[in-house]
Amino acid sequence: MAFTLFYSGGQYVYPVYLEPRETRSFNVSDILHSAIPDAAGNVIPAGITEGSAEIAGSLGEQQQILISLDTAVYNVRKATCGVYCWNCSGVVSAAITPSPSLVAVGGTTGETFYETTDSGSQFTESASWTSSATSIATVNGGTGVVSGVRAGSFSLLAVDLYTKTVPGQACSDQYTNCPTYFPSASAPGTTQVPTSLKFLSVTVLPDGVSGAVGCPGSAWAGTKVDIKYQVLDQQSSPQAIKSSNMTPHESGTLFSGTSYNNNIGPVSGYATSSATTAADGTFHDVPFGACANGTFNSLTATQNITIIIGGTPYAVRGQTWTLTGTALGHGTIKNSITSHGTGSDVSASR
Repeated sequence: MAFTLFYSGGQYVYPVYLEPRETRSFNVSDILHSAIPDAAGNVIPAGITEGSAEIAGSLGEQQQILISLDTAVYNVRKATCGVYCWNCSGVVSAAITPSPSLVAVGGTTGETFYETTDSGSQFTESASWTSSATSIATVNGGTGVVSGVRAGSFSLLAVDLYTKTVPGQACSDQYTNCPTYFPSASAPGTTQVPTSLKFLSVTVLPDGVSGAVGCPGSAWAGTKVDIKYQVLDQQSSPQAIKSSNMTPHESGTLFSGTSYNNNIGPVSGYATSSATTAADGTFHDVPFGACANGTFNSLTATQNITIIIGGTPYAVRGQTWTLTGTALGHGTIKNSITSHGTGSDVSASR
């Protein structure tokens, strides 16, 4: 164990080694006047006459220990009668992380309950968890795992399973235990559904005839690209839906005029293409575009993107694409958003 003396301007840690049911007595006055540095090099300055003390386990303040302690004044001539005051060290605050809690509909996310002591130490604790709206999100009462049910807002409450000491000074005409309480914390939450897309990047694919390539060579006009998106939710300030259980789907007309209706990935030979989103809610549309073995002025395509979760499709973007290829070995592609936003956010040239 560690017996820590706190005084104005510092602290001094005195190690105490006890076997189960072993008892030991020591004189605080001897410690004060020993002038022996502790493990951190601290020495109690001369003239220190008051302060407080803490006994903690070898693992720190968060360790639960059971001890019996008797104290006595060594010099009764200096003792006084009346009200006794003593300092209590304990938990000053509790919190839930991450906060706010964001969970995709049909998905899960883990939450953690932690506490902070008056000395600044932080540690996680077991807690009893509840959700304010189980029709929107449920939470495992023992683990803090949140499950999204349907779109909407909820709040989480976590209450420590064990009492903790209230920090501060306690006074009485006789010594009693420091007051205790059950620390608790709350956090807002949202069950997310896909509503829009955030464009992240576009890369023109290199010419070639095998591998992750675009147009066959410099004798061809047009371009093919790799577009990266991230799925956003329904909030007024849209947040990323960080789930790997979403399937991007598309329908519309190709630059050739042919209709299509299929999942965006996976496409063989393209490492960035996948059937579902990554854990951060991103996905790649690759290869996208067209090439021709001769020049052309302008081609048009349409694309309607939906995100499928648990068999339910959510429309996130409609857009029209324009592709030009007025010179061999070159081409430009650009979008125009028609739904769930406006304007253009993708443009690339080869």
